[in-house]
Amino acid sequence: MTEFSQKVLIFLAILLWTGICNICAQSCYTLQQILSIADKNGTRIKIIENNALANKEQAQMYFAEALPNIELSSGLSYANQTLRGSQVSSNADMVAIFDRLDGLMVNWSLSLKQPLFAFGKTFNSLKLASLGKDVLEQNRLLQRDIFFLQVIEQYTITYIDQFELNIAKQSLARSQKLLEKIQLDYEFAHSSRMDLLRTKSAFAGNVADSMRAATAKLVSRQKLNVMIGLPDTCEYELVLDTTERYSEKPDMRKSGNIELTLKLLETRVNDRLRRNAWASLWPSLSLTASIYNEIFSIDTTGMTGLYLAYMEQNGGLPPNAPEVLFPENPGPVEYFNPDFFNYTAGVLLTWNIFDGTRSWAAHRQAKLKEGQSKLELEQMKLENSNRIMEIQGQINSLIGAIEAYRLQYQASQKALEQAEMDIKDGFIDAATYLEIDREYNTAARQLDEAKLQKLLLQAQLQVTLGLPVYKNE
Repeated sequence: MTEFSQKVLIFLAILLWTGICNICAQSCYTLQQILSIADKNGTRIKIIENNALANKEQAQMYFAEALPNIELSSGLSYANQTLRGSQVSSNADMVAIFDRLDGLMVNWSLSLKQPLFAFGKTFNSLKLASLGKDVLEQNRLLQRDIFFLQVIEQYTITYIDQFELNIAKQSLARSQKLLEKIQLDYEFAHSSRMDLLRTKSAFAGNVADSMRAATAKLVSRQKLNVMIGLPDTCEYELVLDTTERYSEKPDMRKSGNIELTLKLLETRVNDRLRRNAWASLWPSLSLTASIYNEIFSIDTTGMTGLYLAYMEQNGGLPPNAPEVLFPENPGPVEYFNPDFFNYTAGVLLTWNIFDGTRSWAAHRQAKLKEGQSKLELEQMKLENSNRIMEIQGQINSLIGAIEAYRLQYQASQKALEQAEMDIKDGFIDAATYLEIDREYNTAARQLDEAKLQKLLLQAQLQVTLGLPVYKNE
């Protein structure tokens, strides 16, 4: 046995042993099983769901505009207040004693503001909250479909690489068998040196194709594993099951393109935003109420000393003076004493008469956006309708092509079987056999690629029609 043959046998043994080890550790998955794994384990799915939950708070912000606003505030400040005009110093003689009060002031307030009438702004906010929830749900469904479509695309790539490796292994085995025969025939002068060289060249090419296909399959399967949430080293075989749901014709009665639905919702949102912008140009009426308390801390003004000095110098109070010149300073324990609380309630009218035309500009902008979204919606309807017809036309043409490729594959398979017998009997040469082998590989490749292309187009049609690419039954 020649050195070249020994290397070939070693390579074949390693390739065969590796294949057997992989098969023992592998499972087989159909497309629907791959999508089910992606739905359960895919990180992208978890991101989509978490993002949808986080964005729900945006809808709550619209809803909050229709609810009352309750605010609690508290503070500590230094105050220097005049007593002129107050009850304490209403008598002119009191001003002669002292006319200002200063010290630290502690205060708190609890206020409520409830919109009553704002030219439909409250109602629009409730509608915006409802529309916002619909937008979030439709966007979540769209992101899921886009992800599952990407999984299907990677599935087709991985399946093609897997198919290429299987074809390469088969061709390698046939070319090895042919090489052994041609070498033996050449030794007995039954084959020409040209046949031997061409057979060696074909075998070397098949070895290279096998190595390239094995690497491509490994890389594409790792990408698929990462996408669907499996360990990147997980090994399995993909199965093309033509009885699955993508082989069925979609139900057009249940269709509704999600992108069109989102654009329609966007149009409705812009309509409500335009109404809100218009309402901002007019006055609004709100109910207001508050409870508050503000007290001075322990007297640091020296007022008591001034008061006593005045009494001592003048022999008593001024004529017609009240018994108490100023209210008693409450202590910290009176901070939440209801006896010191103040209450207010009323109706507040606000009207932004002039803000540098900002409100008018906001209204005009909202009106233009509403008109733009309506035009985009009509354009998207036309494009989506054309896209549906385009995909359906491609699927119909592939149905005929698949049948033609199947007939071609069956004929090439029979031709290869006949060639294997003819090469043994010496009716054909090596070059003819290798040509028939290439034709068989090409026919098999074209048939499977057409099936995968039809599967991918049917998944794209699901998205275009608004039907779920994958639905957990």
